[in-house]
Amino acid sequence: MPLELTPLCGNTYYIPASTNVGVYRLNERDVCLIDSGPTESFAQSLLELMRAQGLRIRSIICTHSHPDHIGGNALIQARTGCRIFASGCEREIAENPVLQPSLFFGAYPSAPLRSAYFMVPKSHVLPLEDPQRPQMLKIIPLPGHTFNQIGVSTPDGVLFTADALAGEEMLSRFHITFLYDIAASLSTIEALASRPEKRFVPSHAPAACNLPELCRKNLSMIHEIKSSILAVLHVPCGLDELLARLFERYHTPVNLIQYTLVGHTVRSYLSYLYDQGQVEPVAQGFTLKWKLQNLQPTDPIPGNRYKPDRTAAYARRYRQKGKDGV
Repeated sequence: MPLELTPLCGNTYYIPASTNVGVYRLNERDVCLIDSGPTESFAQSLLELMRAQGLRIRSIICTHSHPDHIGGNALIQARTGCRIFASGCEREIAENPVLQPSLFFGAYPSAPLRSAYFMVPKSHVLPLEDPQRPQMLKIIPLPGHTFNQIGVSTPDGVLFTADALAGEEMLSRFHITFLYDIAASLSTIEALASRPEKRFVPSHAPAACNLPELCRKNLSMIHEIKSSILAVLHVPCGLDELLARLFERYHTPVNLIQYTLVGHTVRSYLSYLYDQGQVEPVAQGFTLKWKLQNLQPTDPIPGNRYKPDRTAAYARRYRQKGKDGV
């Protein structure tokens, strides 16, 4: 299906795709992209679209370093000489692509995890603080999905939310969407619900106007996954057994890619629940298992035995950053 440049408001456009790409017109001819899409073949089609529109790519702002967001970086940079900008660890990963599958898997990745799905060609990336970055585009910290994910707010009142929010179709299809830091994700989503922009563009859903409603659905799913994990851990079990129970509950196909991505996310939930004082690891023989903290396996699951959820405290920490941007 051919790519289309879809107007949003003023100088702000986007290209609807499996991973949406934002486009902001800097002047009559020059544009800044927000992400570059998943693959080099996609980037080639994007370049052809820009050429047909009489537009020239001057810069790319990367919301984060996942391959489906930076897969076009190297080709577009080679063809146009554009500058690419990213934040913190996201920049390091974009310049050292093997870091991404290594982080997903937690070790040196096997051949399937070194494919183009997980590793993209290296590009030269500048820090967001570089003065050559288009300064009219406000950077909004959106941590949680990755280390230093950002959103981009345009002067036209449009917010590109990257993967801070999963679309409704993705939530219903996958349930356990990829998250690196659960506490930061909760805080980011709560902060997004009060953003002033009139339109928003998630990376994997159509542009929309009702941001609070999508925030509510994402928060609800995170709390559902948390509750599902706690229910399983009423009887101590190891990580693979926990994953198997969650795969079964959410009808998730079991393969290396899903094992890697869902496993990463479930470990993040365990870290969050451990920090909340709700679960703990316990050695049984030569196996490490997880269980509800301070509960015996035969105990019921009383809600008041858990320590208070500290999500609100994290929200206060990130909300001001989310409002102010940089």
